[in-house]
Amino acid sequence: MAAKFAKDAKRSNSFIDWSSSKQVHHFDQYEDLNELTFPQVFVYGDALRDIGRKKDALRVIESLKEKDFEEYADQVAYRIPMYLGTVYKDMGDLPQAVSLFREALELNSRTTVTYIYLASALHECGEYQESLEVLDRALSIKGDTDEVYLNMALNLRSMKCYQEAYEAVQKALEIDPEYKSANILRDDLSEVVEMT
Repeated sequence: MAAKFAKDAKRSNSFIDWSSSKQVHHFDQYEDLNELTFPQVFVYGDALRDIGRKKDALRVIESLKEKDFEEYADQVAYRIPMYLGTVYKDMGDLPQAVSLFREALELNSRTTVTYIYLASALHECGEYQESLEVLDRALSIKGDTDEVYLNMALNLRSMKCYQEAYEAVQKALEIDPEYKSANILRDDLSEVVEMT
């Protein structure tokens, strides 16, 4: 099962490096979404979202609900609400995004990605403490821990806990010293920490 999904994803990787516009142009030529592999549908939906065709992105990603993906359900099922949540978040419908990210987390709590997406939406809703609790749970999972710490720092900064935010972003940089967003946030926070 996982091997088939990986093989389909590998076939789709040639499209990953294309610009969003080129991806959309390519996939728009398919009249039947059933001709696309699951990874290709996700790439297409995300590219539509990226260029601003949000309703089309929802339609494309929603089409996956009608497909039989039993053979790799564990790799696909949580991605549907996660991708839908991303589109709704971009459209400004944060309550719907939070709901979809919670669904994705229920379907797959073994990856930090689902925790990070939910925490990010909660942060944008001003639910900083709940976002931190979600991220704290993510620390026990193998994955993008540097991004977990970065998101913790963003929440702590929003809560005016500048020293704690600085410490969290430092942990992200211990994992990946080249993490651009973390370096920018550290520089931002260092100015405030020096003032206090």
